[in-house]
Order: sequence, then structure tokens, then C-alpha cells
Amino acid sequence: PKTSSKLGGFRPGEMTTVLAAPNVGKSSLFRQMQYSLLDETDDQVGCFFLEENIRKTKQSVVAYHAGIPLARYRKDPSLAHPDVVKDVFENYLPRLTMFESKARTMSDDLIERKIEYMVQAKGCKNIFLDHLSFVISGREGGDERRGIDNLMTRLARSVEDLQYHLFIVSHIK
Repeated sequence: PKTSSKLGGFRPGEMTTVLAAPNVGKSSLFRQMQYSLLDETDDQVGCFFLEENIRKTKQSVVAYHAGIPLARYRKDPSLAHPDVVKDVFENYLPRLTMFESKARTMSDDLIERKIEYMVQAKGCKNIFLDHLSFVISGREGGDERRGIDNLMTRLARSVEDLQYHLFIVSHIK
């Protein structure tokens, strides 16, 4: 929300893409943005943090809410006061629709169907996809650039048709 106001708002029907080299904090930025939306709005939020499991995504919400650095909280969850943890599980996580996949590859159709579910059935206005490179990289025998272009085209159409805001992380080489 603070970033949103500085940028003129994250509007439905648009995408925000963050491109950067590995290990510069793209996922951390998205976790913080996701938490801010949960903390400062009553909106439903959807997320695909594809490099971590749902337990770790939940831990990030607790850590941000408790004001504890995520790495410290993951090492010692007892650092968060039980009332803070209870508040997160009662008031934040019910508004967070998380997708987890243990599959090595995901089809464009699967991503599109899951997003459609998040928007239409769960009422998500903002969805985080971290990261696009993970979706494409496991595919066999294809041109990665073409795969990204095809998926981005489909996602752009989906964003316009369903009127939600999509945040995407992608690695650059």
C-alpha cells in the first residue's frame, strides 16, 4: 500500500513485474508487499511462492506481523508471542490463498486455472507469482524465451479479463 501510493496505485487489470538476478531480494520484496496488503486492507490475496512450501509462506506472515526478521523467526519460532501467532492465523491467513506445487513442471493451463479460482471463487484482487522462471524452466525441449512470452501473453489477457493485479517475479540471466 505505501509502495502502491508512491507508484500511483496497483490497479486491477495491470501487472507489475520485478526482474533481477538471483539472490537480490525479489521474493523478500514480494513477501513484504503481500504482508502489507494483508495488514492494511481487508482484501483477499493470492500467492504462488513456488520455491517454498506453504508452511514457509505462513512463517513469513507471522514474522512480519511480529516484527522479527524472517531468518531469525524460522530458526526460533518461539520468538513470536502466542497472541501474535493467533492473530495471524485468525485474521491474516484466512485472507491468503496459497498455491503449492510439488511438481517439477506446471502447464500454462494449470497456472491460469489456479489464478481464475483465486480471483473468481476466493475474491483475490492481488496475486503474487514468484517466480515465472520456475514455471517455465522445468519444461522439456522448449525455447524458454518463447515459453515466457506465451505465458505472459496469457496472463496479460487474464489480468484484463478478470480485473485483478498480478505481481510477477522473474530471474534474468
